[in-house]
Amino acid sequence: DYHLEMVTGENLLYIVSPKDILRARPREIEDHIEWRVTHGAFEEALAMAKENERYLRSFTPKRVGRLYMESLIKKKQYEQAAKMCRSVLGGDVKEWEKVVSEFAALGQLEAVAPYVPLTKTGGDTGTAGIIQLGKAYYEMILNDFLLRDSAEFVALLKKWPSSLYDIPTVMNVVKSAINDDKKNKHLWEAQAHLYACDGQYDKALRYYLRIGHEDVLRLIQEHNLFGSIQDNVVPLIENHKDKAIDLLVDNTSKIPVAVVVAELADRRELRHRYLHAVFTRKPRECVDYQADQVELYADFDQEGLLNFLRSSNSYPLEKALAVCEVRELDEARVYLLTRMGNARAALKLITEKLGDVEKAIDFATEQNDAELWEDLISFSVDKPPFITGLLRKSGTHIDPQRLISRIKSRMNIPGLRDSLVKILQDHRLQISLREGFRKILVNDSSALLDRLIRTQR
Repeated sequence: DYHLEMVTGENLLYIVSPKDILRARPREIEDHIEWRVTHGAFEEALAMAKENERYLRSFTPKRVGRLYMESLIKKKQYEQAAKMCRSVLGGDVKEWEKVVSEFAALGQLEAVAPYVPLTKTGGDTGTAGIIQLGKAYYEMILNDFLLRDSAEFVALLKKWPSSLYDIPTVMNVVKSAINDDKKNKHLWEAQAHLYACDGQYDKALRYYLRIGHEDVLRLIQEHNLFGSIQDNVVPLIENHKDKAIDLLVDNTSKIPVAVVVAELADRRELRHRYLHAVFTRKPRECVDYQADQVELYADFDQEGLLNFLRSSNSYPLEKALAVCEVRELDEARVYLLTRMGNARAALKLITEKLGDVEKAIDFATEQNDAELWEDLISFSVDKPPFITGLLRKSGTHIDPQRLISRIKSRMNIPGLRDSLVKILQDHRLQISLREGFRKILVNDSSALLDRLIRTQR
C-alpha cells in the first residue's frame, strides 16, 4: 500500500499511501542550526552560522546571536549578554538602540555601558563602519549611573567623548543633583569636567578649587588661567602644597610675587613656604621681602635661617639681629654679630651662652684676631673644660706657656696630663723640624756659596 517515489532534479522524495502523500528532503545546514537553537546549543549554532553564513536565509549569525542574547537575558546573565553586543550587533545603529532600551527596561544599563560604541569610526569599540547612537541613549546611561553611583558616573563621564551627549542637558541634571547633595565631591568634579568640556574654564576652575581636585593645576597651565586664581591662592596652596607653589614660582611673570604675597598676608606659614621657593629659584624677585623672610624663617624654619642669612644681602642686619635675640637663636646671632663687625660680642655669646669651647676656638681661629684669643683665654682660665680644649689646640695660635702660667693652683682640670704630654710631644716635634730645617738651610747656603766662588774664578 506504500510507494516511494523520487522526482529527479528536485532532490525530493514522496511517500505515497492510500490516504496521505508525504514529501521528504535532505536536511540542510540551516536545519542543523535551527535544531541547535531550539535545544539551547547556541554556541554551536552561532559557530555554524558564522562558518556557513553565505548559505543561510533565516538563521543568520546576527539572528542566532540575538536569540542567544535573549536566552541569556531570560536567565538574567546580563553581563554575558552585554559582552556579545559588539560581535552580534556590529554597526547596526537601530539594533544597538533597541538593545540599550531593553537593558534600560531591565534596569541593567550598567552591564551594557562598557560596550556601547563611542566613536563614529568604530575605533576602540570593535564595531565596523560608521556607528554612533543617538545622544539620548548615552544620556540615558549617564543618568542611570548618576542615580546609582556618583563615583562611577564621573569615571564614565571622563571616559566618554563629550560629543556623545548634550553637555547642557547633562549639566542641568548634575546641577540638580548637587542641590540635593551639596557635600558630594564627585558631583562637583563632574560639573567641573562638564564646564571644561564646554569651554567654560573659569567656572570649571572654581569647582575644582572648591574640592581641591588635582586637575586644577593642569587646567590652569593648559588654559592660562593665572588671572583667575589670584583670589584663590590660599586654597590652591592648601590643597596642592608644593605642586601649587612650584606652579606659582614657575609663572611669576603671569602672577607676580607681589600678588601672591598680598593674598598670603594672613597666612604666614604659607607665605614663608612660597617666598622660600622663590628665594631658592628666583632670588632677585623677592628682594623686597627678604626682611620679612628673616622673621618667617625664625618662626617656621629655624634650621634654614642661618643658610638664608648667609645667602642673602638684602635684609637689614639690625632688624635681623633683633628678631634672633627675641627668639634666642644664638647661632644666627653669632653670625649676624660677626657680619656687623662685632666679633668680640659674638665670641662672648659662644662662650657664655652656648658654652661651646670647640666652636669658640674655631671662631677665634677663623677671625685670626689676637684680641679674640686674649678674650678667650681670659674667659677660660677659671673653667677647666675650656682650659682642656685650649690646651689641646695650643701651639699654632696659643702659646701654651701663656695659658698654663695663668691657671690657678690646685684647679682640677680633666685630661690635663694627656694635654701636657701632647704639648711636649708637639714641642719636641717642632724642635726636631726646626733643627732639620736649619741643617737644610746651612747645606743649601754652603752649596750656593761654592757655586758662586767657582763662577767668579
